[in-house]
Amino acid sequence: MTRRARVLAAASLSAMVATFAVAAPPAPARAPARAAAPTTIATVGDQRIDGDELDHSFTEALDLYRARNGVALDPQVEPVLRRQVLENLIRQRLLALEAKRRDITVSDEDAEAELKRDPVFRVGGAYSESRFLTLKTTHPDSYARSMAAIKINLASRRAGQEMDREVHGDDAPLRARVEREMTKTTIEYLALRGNEMDGSYVEPRESEILAWHRAHGDRFRLPEQAVVSILPIRTPAIADSAGATDAGVRAWDQAMRARADSVRAAIRAGARFDDVATRFGGAKRGLVLSREGTGDLWRGTPGDLAAALAAAPGTVLAGPVHLSSGWGIVRVEATLPARIAPLEQISKAIRDTLRAAARSRIDDRDLTEIYASMRDSLKTDAWRLRFAFADTSSFTPPAATEQDIEAFYRAHLADYSTFDRATSQVIETPLAQVRESVRERWTSERRMEMARAAADRVVEAWSKGRRDAALEKSMSEVRDAGIVPIGTPPTDGALGGAMAAELAKHPNQTGVTLLPAPGGFVVLYVVDLVHGYAPTFEQARERLMPRLQEHQAEALVRAARVLYDRDSLAFSTPTTVHFMRMIFEPVPVMDVPLNRGEVNRYYRAHMPEYTVEELVHIRHILISPSGPSAAADAAARQKAEEILRRVRAGEDFPQLAAQYSDDPATRDDGGDVGMFRHGVMRDAFERAAFAMRPHDIAGPVKTDVGYHILECLEYLPPVIHPLREVYANVAHDCALAKAKRVAAERADSVLSAIRTVAQAKEAAERLHLTLLPTDHAVGTLNQYGAELRDYMRTMEQLKPGQLHPRTQLYEGLGTAISWVDGITPSRLRPWTLAIPYVVQRYRIARARATLLAKKAELDSMSRAGWSFDSLGTLWGGLERLPGAEAGGELRAMSGRAILDSLAFGGDRPPVLETGHVSDWIEFPGGFARVRVSRRVAPDPDALAKRLELRRQIALWHRLNDYFDKLKDRYPVRILDGELRSTALPEPTVTS
Repeated sequence: MTRRARVLAAASLSAMVATFAVAAPPAPARAPARAAAPTTIATVGDQRIDGDELDHSFTEALDLYRARNGVALDPQVEPVLRRQVLENLIRQRLLALEAKRRDITVSDEDAEAELKRDPVFRVGGAYSESRFLTLKTTHPDSYARSMAAIKINLASRRAGQEMDREVHGDDAPLRARVEREMTKTTIEYLALRGNEMDGSYVEPRESEILAWHRAHGDRFRLPEQAVVSILPIRTPAIADSAGATDAGVRAWDQAMRARADSVRAAIRAGARFDDVATRFGGAKRGLVLSREGTGDLWRGTPGDLAAALAAAPGTVLAGPVHLSSGWGIVRVEATLPARIAPLEQISKAIRDTLRAAARSRIDDRDLTEIYASMRDSLKTDAWRLRFAFADTSSFTPPAATEQDIEAFYRAHLADYSTFDRATSQVIETPLAQVRESVRERWTSERRMEMARAAADRVVEAWSKGRRDAALEKSMSEVRDAGIVPIGTPPTDGALGGAMAAELAKHPNQTGVTLLPAPGGFVVLYVVDLVHGYAPTFEQARERLMPRLQEHQAEALVRAARVLYDRDSLAFSTPTTVHFMRMIFEPVPVMDVPLNRGEVNRYYRAHMPEYTVEELVHIRHILISPSGPSAAADAAARQKAEEILRRVRAGEDFPQLAAQYSDDPATRDDGGDVGMFRHGVMRDAFERAAFAMRPHDIAGPVKTDVGYHILECLEYLPPVIHPLREVYANVAHDCALAKAKRVAAERADSVLSAIRTVAQAKEAAERLHLTLLPTDHAVGTLNQYGAELRDYMRTMEQLKPGQLHPRTQLYEGLGTAISWVDGITPSRLRPWTLAIPYVVQRYRIARARATLLAKKAELDSMSRAGWSFDSLGTLWGGLERLPGAEAGGELRAMSGRAILDSLAFGGDRPPVLETGHVSDWIEFPGGFARVRVSRRVAPDPDALAKRLELRRQIALWHRLNDYFDKLKDRYPVRILDGELRSTALPEPTVTS
């Protein structure tokens, strides 16, 4: 819903409630001139509402809207508001009639006291007794009519007060629910997931994880690293004309180097790195350099990298460093020595390694048994092979000279040229811009040539039956593969695949072959063919795998059979209801008759759907407190106020954001948050943002993360598209809704006319309706959406031959009348039919047993002194769910209601206290221990705002129910056709 629509809904609610609570007394009757009888708009029981009264009340409502919102109501919305005003007048009349029924009386004294409050009896702001007595004595008929009207009005008001007591419920549950919705938490948890432990192998114990880390930690050694901030010097950017020539590129690069030298000199003279970085648009922070990789930005020399790795934290490198574009000033923030990765970083990899080893041990045991039983049947033909591999990366050509680079560039100029369609000219990319690319390609081709030459020499030697140790040493790998069964790769990976493909082309050919392979060249020598060869266990492994899978599947079924024999009744078929659906399909949209009035009314009732939302474009500077203390908060606010003063004094907002903002996601972009709609940002931030207009500055605005300084860059107000602009869309939507409604009305009409299934089938044949047979297993209601559950619950209770008492809409299908054709009772499944169900149940039970065993092991470690955090280390660190709200979920664990109860309170209190660790909680996906490490209460203003809106919505529904009962007692007729067809707006405010 747009902001304007929300304001209208809220204003209508407020006006409605106020009108019912306190109905204004009519003005004292005067002796007006005779006029034509007013037009009756509606009747309520024996009372009527005329057009003049409606016009007067509608004008007051427009004035109220304008006063509250500062703008006039959009004319397109006026018919909806007019209908709401009429509803308020109808409800006033209903209260008056109800007051009369309840015999609520008003004394003459109370009525006269109310009449005296009318402004007409005031002179100079004070009540005038003489003016009142003049009316009373000189116009007795008018006085009597006024007193009678006031008595009715006061009685209505008292009836309204009684209504208030009936419809106003206890706000405490509503407040608790809203607080729960708006509270945010940070949740840390240790999860044992069933999908990670299926029980088909023995889970590694935690002591094995620790032992493996001690014994094999070197496999996860991290290199020496430096964490740096880099200030790029690359402005002004190179001009297009300069970038088109080698000389221009070199000149620009030299200018950037000179500028970088001057910046470094300024820092050496005492300027702060951060201050200088702000003037150049900010530094790139947190880049990690090592000898194994430096990232895309860094183009420094080995000496530059060595200097960074050896520098003390806070050191600015002595000279500028070449970057991918321009030069950079580098400050070392931290250096880390070569080290074994901490357990937390690699425990998952260790666990996966041990799990794979456990699975492999089981597979090898079973494969060994299968191999022994099948060995003779595995005999096949084979090759006796030798091969050598020349890996291009192991050959190092001499460094390319400038003449080499120039010649290669000219020979491949087409690769470095583009065609400009605008000028029909070929544009060459200057060598200076692609020099590194050319050098890499030249080197790659030289490596390829050297590898091919070495492989050719080996081919020549082997073809002549010679073995040259020196020659073979130049190759990356030389291996006598021995006897290899036909169809089996001689080695692993892509290299083995390439040789297997070549051998498959010539299965009976011996001799030496040279073939290209991934990363180089292979010399393959088929020495001879061997017939009737019995492959080794490793060679037969792949051929045995299908049999292994069959073996393991058979073992699983045998284990499941034990479960079935123990309790076969547990695997009985569910009771199944066989029912028929008679479908009333909506007519095609293009065949739905519509008139303009229907489209107008649909548009008014669904106007928010054709409205462009209000948007705002903001940038901000966030100052976060350094800790939870009041002193830290006060310091953050003081810093924010100082920065706000500087912004208002004219300092550059993006530079200040780059220098001071604690929001890493927007800091390097000058604090730019982007364009956003309502409901995206934190409440306080959003309220401030949508109150701003371009160039406005606001702040400090406090949220749960700190203090924000805001600048509005752009504001787009909500736009209600006129009907003429969206008429086709509205007409289509209206026709679709009408088609569904007509189909539903036809279904309701037929259902009310039939009493038996025979009559239903006769109606289906007469009306040419589709009949769809459907089966439903009793007890599986959760598979349906909420809109179908009650319908299917009733279906489970019907007997064969009974009609369902109501119709049901099936989206995309139509409205259905249903009846039960028959019921198949539960019956025992024979073993052959029960196998898939029993195997699934067995898998679940096996996984659960594994989870329980691991849970018991971790509990034993806790009793031995292991903390929650240290146990988390063994599992790669505790998992986190930051900024969690009600309705959140642990990864792959499901169970939202369970988590809500723990974190926010719900159906199963008490709430887990902040900092406390829960016991093991069973979720649908496994077990978890949970800690709420932080809980952020909602902003009081935002809470009050949402609570008030929710309170009004709840009151709206209760009032509707109350007045619907009164309308049953006192018939209401709206005589104006336009007002009668205008739907009342229902509040949908959710923020």
